[in-house]
Amino acid sequence: MMADKTQRIFWDSSSEENIEYKGGLYFRSDLKDFIKRVESNNKAKVVAIAVETDSYNIELITKETNNE
Repeated sequence: MMADKTQRIFWDSSSEENIEYKGGLYFRSDLKDFIKRVESNNKAKVVAIAVETDSYNIELITKETNNE
């Protein structure tokens, strides 16, 4: 799976190399809009997403930017 210019892909840190992974499981959410707000209001770039497997919580992990 290759990302195009409209995609940002975040990988699970336990993913193995040299394995073909498949996409195609989708769900609709407003996460895209939330990421835009976080990045524009906080001068930050989302670099990772942490998903808690025992709750509905999702954490956006960011790095500080200087209006890149």
